[in-house]
Amino acid sequence: LASKVSSHALIVDAGCISILVNLLANVGCTALSQLLAACILRDLASSSRKYSILIRQAGAIELLVKLFSAESQLTHEAAVQALLGLARHADHQLYIVQAGAFMPLVETLSSGTVTAVEASTELLGRLAANSANHKPIAQSVGVPGLLKLMGNGTDAEKEVGIVSLEAVTVDDQGYRDQFVDAHGIM
Repeated sequence: LASKVSSHALIVDAGCISILVNLLANVGCTALSQLLAACILRDLASSSRKYSILIRQAGAIELLVKLFSAESQLTHEAAVQALLGLARHADHQLYIVQAGAFMPLVETLSSGTVTAVEASTELLGRLAANSANHKPIAQSVGVPGLLKLMGNGTDAEKEVGIVSLEAVTVDDQGYRDQFVDAHGIM
């Protein structure tokens, strides 16, 4: 139903966003229910800024991040894609970082499905490119974490680490000191 743009308005007008978000949160739900809820939210978030705001306001971001640890790879994939749909609007990106998505997204690069890796790479690129996210990323991962990412990560992980580390060390003496303390070179 949600794959048809004309049906999106019907879903939203019926008040289904809160129901879908509740399905993400409900521990007793089946994996299939959570997968379908994440897929519908993904489609809605990608289709309209208005819908993405409603999804964020309903509390979906934190719950989508929690789905990264779902047993189902498809649920994990749908959660990453839903966050990517939300991140297409820059004002949602900081909420995604604050929800703790950065490191789980990085981990997805080495353990996710091909589709999840592609969505994570694009999402990490969007998050790292937004200067409003640089300090929250550094705070969530720490300078040593970014250095480790740069040293041991995949090419995509290294790029995200470099962009994030460069951004915070250029603007903040405290992060430069952490960089030196973590055996980086200035």
